[in-house]
Amino acid sequence: MIVKDIAVFTFIYGIKFSGMDELKRLINEWAAFMDKNPKGSVETFCKYVLARTEKAGREKSSVRPPDLDGHFMKVIMRFSQAYNLYARIALKNTGIPLHENFTVLAVSRALGESRKSDVINFAMIDLSTGSDILNRLVKEGYLKERTDPDDKRSKLIAITSSGEKALHECFKKTLIARKILLKGLGDEDKKLCIQILEPHENRHSVISVESKNRSIEDIARDN
Repeated sequence: MIVKDIAVFTFIYGIKFSGMDELKRLINEWAAFMDKNPKGSVETFCKYVLARTEKAGREKSSVRPPDLDGHFMKVIMRFSQAYNLYARIALKNTGIPLHENFTVLAVSRALGESRKSDVINFAMIDLSTGSDILNRLVKEGYLKERTDPDDKRSKLIAITSSGEKALHECFKKTLIARKILLKGLGDEDKKLCIQILEPHENRHSVISVESKNRSIEDIARDN
């Protein structure tokens, strides 16, 4: 049944193969795809194959990375940077016009009452910048702080009702930014990207924060 489904979807999406060798290769690729993406479907597999093999009709970039990894990172980075620009535009006329402040406040809300260092690490920003942003948000009344009863040297921070209200206003604006950026991407495309990238995001969001004070050579050797 799976072979039949693959054949149907390859026809629909215009993926061409000829002969038994090509069919065997496709089935092997399907098995490898499902090992990495156990929640994947035949449809998302065919989209994956198409995205990997289709060349005609792609928009040519004036900046050509020297290799595949460079091209991949260029797409990821510029996609993220485009969202940051849209978000900055969206937040201009809100109570929290700075995107960095919005990010830290949103992280504080998501984590609940937490130590400052936990918020800073989750937001993946450096300690001095994060501390300045947190102090500013406390001063503006969006966050409140108290001494950690388990460690008198540390402060616990939590979002205030004013912070909740300001964040709600910002979320309405950043939702527009997300819709602009993701227009044309179907839900299945998004799910496929999440299936492939989320395990790597989970891993490296921890490793990168824990490795702030190490050399890149040491990090590479251990990973």
